[in-house]
Amino acid sequence: MALRCVSAQQRKHPKTLKPVRPNAGVEIAYYKALMALIDEMDASLTYWLKASYRKHEATIAQDSVADELQKVMNRLTVRWRSLFDDRARKMAETQAGKWQKGADTSLMSKLKQAGFAVKFRPSKAVTDVLFSPGI
Repeated sequence: MALRCVSAQQRKHPKTLKPVRPNAGVEIAYYKALMALIDEMDASLTYWLKASYRKHEATIAQDSVADELQKVMNRLTVRWRSLFDDRARKMAETQAGKWQKGADTSLMSKLKQAGFAVKFRPSKAVTDVLFSPGI
C-alpha cells in the first residue's frame, strides 16, 4: 500500500511515495545472533553428553548409563530453555528497536525525496507498544 498525500494547494496529481521495505541487514544480524545462540547450545550439549558417555564407557551395556545420559539431557534442557527465554527477550527488544529505527529512517527519506518536511515523532502509544515488556 502506498502512502498518498495532497498538499494544501490540492494538487491535481497527488504524490505517491515508494514503499518502505524492511532492512535486510537488520534481518541478517538477527539471524546470525540466533544461530550463534543455537551453535552455543549445540556445543554445550555435545560436550556434556560426550563427557558423561566417556565417564560410563566401560559399563555402556547397562541401563544405568542410559538413565545417567537422560539425567544429563534433562538438566541441560532446563538450563538451555532458561537461557533461550532470557536471551530471546533481549534479542527481540534489540531487534524491534533496530527495525523501528530502520523503518522510520526509510519513511523519512522517502518523504524528504517527495518534498515533504516532516519531523516524525512516534506517539506515546506507538512507543509503548514497541518497547513493552510483552514483546
